[in-house]
Amino acid sequence: MLKRGQTAMEFLLTYGWAVLIVLMVLAALFYLGVFDPKTPDVCNIDSPFTCEISLDGNNLYLGLNVPNAVRDVSIDEVKISGVEVTCSDPPAGVVEGKQNVFTCDTQGNTGSLEFGVSYNKVISTIDHTATGSGKFQENSGSGSSNNYGDGSDGERTISINTIINDDTYLIGDETSGNSIINVANAADFSEDDEILIIQIQGASEEIAGTYEFKTIDSINANQITLTSNLQNNYYSGVFNSANPKVTQMIRVPQYTDVTINAGRSIFASSWNGQTGGIVVFRATGTVTVNGNIDVNGVGFRGGIAQTTNDHDGYWGESFSNIYIEDLDQSGNNGGGAGGRYGTDGVTWGGGGTGGGYGTDGVRLAGGHGTYCPALSNTGFYDGGSTYGSANLNKIYFGSGGGSGGKQSSGSVGIGGNGGGIIMIYASDIDIQGNVRSNGNNGGSASPADGCGAGGSGGSIYIKKDSITGQELVTVNGGSGYTSSSNPCGSSTCPSSHGGEGRINIE
Repeated sequence: MLKRGQTAMEFLLTYGWAVLIVLMVLAALFYLGVFDPKTPDVCNIDSPFTCEISLDGNNLYLGLNVPNAVRDVSIDEVKISGVEVTCSDPPAGVVEGKQNVFTCDTQGNTGSLEFGVSYNKVISTIDHTATGSGKFQENSGSGSSNNYGDGSDGERTISINTIINDDTYLIGDETSGNSIINVANAADFSEDDEILIIQIQGASEEIAGTYEFKTIDSINANQITLTSNLQNNYYSGVFNSANPKVTQMIRVPQYTDVTINAGRSIFASSWNGQTGGIVVFRATGTVTVNGNIDVNGVGFRGGIAQTTNDHDGYWGESFSNIYIEDLDQSGNNGGGAGGRYGTDGVTWGGGGTGGGYGTDGVRLAGGHGTYCPALSNTGFYDGGSTYGSANLNKIYFGSGGGSGGKQSSGSVGIGGNGGGIIMIYASDIDIQGNVRSNGNNGGSASPADGCGAGGSGGSIYIKKDSITGQELVTVNGGSGYTSSSNPCGSSTCPSSHGGEGRINIE
């Protein structure tokens, strides 16, 4: 018996180190995914083009490298696993000599990709075509296969009202295909941080609302190198003035579980024309909302107070312009119209109209007494218009309501701010409190001046495996003062409500 035990001990001493090395190698191989291989994303296309593809949620990004020798390039029929899908063109259109990124809605499909490209050569008027194909799978985008992050920020309990996101803004334009971006202040960011890059304001609805998630590779002062190229063009550098262009960069926390205690909130700082207005995070586990996730009234700003007698009120701010004095009561895209003023020295300043987004801001009806300005039936005093789409492939703040017109030496009502943006990617969500992005109410006014109108609701996007309390997710428009029996002060002219925002829970 003793001899057998001695033999076993000698065997372990002789060969045990080899067994240990084998176990360590196997562990490394499992860690590197050798035993769970994933097919890399592959894209092939006929000459003279080359292409790349990547997946983020339901968005497949098709990067087409277009040489200078071709023109009039367009993407034809696109099929994913045999199902035809729709793709949007790059925000600035197709540009020769660079990578152009088309965004395709996969409708939840993964697998094989087939597409065609039509084009002309610079030296020819003959139409040409090229055929492309590719393979991709879920988990090729940022985050986990369900975009719930890696949990690297651990568990988070909110016991005081808290801002969880660090933010800054791009100081100039950045082009798709770039991997380096320049920001105002990178002090709050680190290597390996996931970031959200989002176009807040731009020249059109097609430019504003564009966003993508990226990971920081390195930081040199305020220059950030990304681990992969930008999929979209971004425009920034014009702030708080007419025709603004603003792109934010926000750090995306990676939690395991999140608990928001009753009476406490995760919130965002107010949009100031450069940063603010957004809550975004990922959680691998459960998000329990006993308190609030609250971005009420931190989106686009309401029309400011008119301070000059006998002047119209101000538009509410929206994606293409700030609040400016309203000269035609036509609205500022989503921004509500400012109130009119009386030109006869007797009529009071009129109320503003509500901001729009998911629904139009409410149109201000006429007939509110002898002293309120007469209203046209041919477009004057319409509320702010709708923009964006229900799936939130582009995501926006709610728009501000218009401020009141000014007649007397008193004060007019300011427009209510629009709601901000909430983006949550979490496995399980239990809402007992509120998740809300409502517009603010319009402001009150002195006698003989106009009331301010309500801002519109903002955006809430939730990606989850399960959710309870979905009915507690709200994007309501702010209130105006819609009748002479419901004034915002004595002897004032009424205003209207803001429109609803947009919610997508999937």
